[in-house]
Amino acid sequence: MILGDLFRHPLPLQYSQALWLILPLSLSAALVYKTIRTRRPGRLWLEVLGAFGYVVAGLVVLAAALWVVQAYWP
Repeated sequence: MILGDLFRHPLPLQYSQALWLILPLSLSAALVYKTIRTRRPGRLWLEVLGAFGYVVAGLVVLAAALWVVQAYWP
């Protein structure tokens, strides 16, 4: 299988399955950001996990706020 086939014929995913892809995306963004910005390399993984939790918690709060606006806005 050629790698380009995944772009021409993507894997069929349900909406609920696609939401789980936010976790590896958030983890990779936290890893890249903290690898560049950390001052203490010995604590890299602790800072990555903290940034990952911060991003995921922010997305959950934002999703809840948007759900409230969508559900209860007149």
